[in-house]
Amino acid sequence: LAVASRSILIEVTETAKIGNSSVMANLELLRLRGYRVAIDDFGSGYSNLGRLHQLRPSLLKVDKTLIAQDVDDSESFELVNAARQLGSVMGAEVLVEGVETVEQLQLLRSAGVDMVQGFLVARPVPPQQLDAEVRAVADRLDVPFEPTRATGPELPRQRSVRGAEAQESEAS
Repeated sequence: LAVASRSILIEVTETAKIGNSSVMANLELLRLRGYRVAIDDFGSGYSNLGRLHQLRPSLLKVDKTLIAQDVDDSESFELVNAARQLGSVMGAEVLVEGVETVEQLQLLRSAGVDMVQGFLVARPVPPQQLDAEVRAVADRLDVPFEPTRATGPELPRQRSVRGAEAQESEAS
């Protein structure tokens, strides 16, 4: 079974103790080999811009605690917008976790985040139900869904529901 290294995302939680130089060296080696690094739960721990700069993540996963249930909360919007700007400066995509309402999704779209994750999009499903769930979500969000062939009998390829622009760049 062959999987391209760029298809694999190594997630490091913001609160992980990654100050050890060997951990940083191993993450850098993985990055040089084409693996992508994500900072998970960004905003929930002790953000250190210097450490963030060292990690050079491909993806910032903004913790759900930074988005308010009340979409009129301008402070939450500004925090998410700041995380998006930080990701942009670092060349990282920004994903916001914990999106549960259409209003939150609209707010995040207006902030320009790259991706969202949460119960609004989909709830966790067993692997055998993944294709049907992704197709239903794609229909609900009015985005294209084109199933791909499995890379092997045990492990289907990862699918994502993102904008057409991202899917076109993946296809090339």
